[in-house]
Amino acid sequence: MPRSTKRRRRRDAPTPRKLSNFLRHLARTGSVSDAARAIGVSRNTLYRLRRSDEDFALRWDMALDGALDEAYTEATRRAVVGTEQPVFHRGRPVGAIRTYNDKLLMSLLRRHWRHFCGGNSGRISGQNSGQAKSDSPASSLAPPIAPRRRPTAT
Repeated sequence: MPRSTKRRRRRDAPTPRKLSNFLRHLARTGSVSDAARAIGVSRNTLYRLRRSDEDFALRWDMALDGALDEAYTEATRRAVVGTEQPVFHRGRPVGAIRTYNDKLLMSLLRRHWRHFCGGNSGRISGQNSGQAKSDSPASSLAPPIAPRRRPTAT
């Protein structure tokens, strides 16, 4: 009797419902480990399925893109809008101050600067003549920068 060409699903293979839950967790957290733990399937099983199933791999990438967008939005909010930190006096809340994450803001600006400047991170490069030249698109708007000179001893 000829064998059936239809492959049987492994007993431990994740069900379509579990895969859907995995992708939802992945989109929310951006962590494969956390999403795999949430559905009770090993990461190795999920990575193996990703390599063998193009559609699943595409949905996986879309879920990670969604998680990255969420993280980027939150990072921008923290850098630009800031977060409120409570202020206490003698153990009691008396107000709040807004703090901003300057390092995060600089990181976001650096990323966008590279995007708009074609990957050279917008650094100012000096010519042999001592004239400073900026590679940024805003360089035509800014006044020219005079080179710094060391004070001479008299």
